[in-house]
Amino acid sequence: MGLDIVLSTNSGECEFKQQLTPNIIDVLKYLSENGYENEVNLLFGVDDFGKKLFRNQNDMISSVVKLLTEIESNNILPITYKIYIQEPSGSGNYEEGGWMVSGLKIDGYEYSLMVELGKCEMRRKWVDNDGKIKVDKPIDVSMQDVIKTDADCPIGDVLIKKSRKPTDLKKILINIKDYLESVNSENIYLLIG
Repeated sequence: MGLDIVLSTNSGECEFKQQLTPNIIDVLKYLSENGYENEVNLLFGVDDFGKKLFRNQNDMISSVVKLLTEIESNNILPITYKIYIQEPSGSGNYEEGGWMVSGLKIDGYEYSLMVELGKCEMRRKWVDNDGKIKVDKPIDVSMQDVIKTDADCPIGDVLIKKSRKPTDLKKILINIKDYLESVNSENIYLLIG
């Protein structure tokens, strides 16, 4: 399930329609939060679902070209992280984990490791002098390949594997560009619903 993007000319005679899957929506959100807000909003942003908005054809083409150029140079697609947990500790056997693993003992402290689109972070959990549980701010560990745990930790070392998020966004942008270049209309209606 996802959303549809619909582009049409003023006269409504020529229409483009494409489904935006949850995967694509996640990537668009990531791009919007990482320096491409104007391009994403121009091409996919609406104030209200189901409400048509006008967009300038040339501005839309420029935004598509900018995003395609960056995607082709592989600079902007988000990184996904997978974690592999050694169980039992010291065994050398690694199993794929989910998006979070807790109970990692490092230098005597308990940590949790969380991965999501474009993020790989650890948080330390500890008890203060008053007996209250505290959690530190996240620490970026996206550049690490292995998280080494203490020898007495029931969970062994954690491997972190990185890859670029697979996406059909490039194909969708090419289709949008082809559509925009095929119509003769200064203004384009944009509808997301």
